[in-house]
Amino acid sequence: MKLFKSIVMLTIYNKGGVIMKALIEWITSLHKGQKGATAVEYALIVALIAVAIILTVTALGGGINTAFQNIANAITGVAGE
Repeated sequence: MKLFKSIVMLTIYNKGGVIMKALIEWITSLHKGQKGATAVEYALIVALIAVAIILTVTALGGGINTAFQNIANAITGVAGE
């Protein structure tokens, strides 16, 4: 349940690099007093980074598509003259 709550909090506060700061703090809290990471911990880190990337791409996807469409329209307008 603690892991689920952490993931939910990371996805809610994904503004201004807060998600990366929280992710780093969470990862460092896992390793206090330990010598090395296990494969499970590495898998969790990769999963959280994947979630952050998916959220970012989803949030920016429409804006990027609009920008490329405007560029395509401008090129077509110039070429059509």
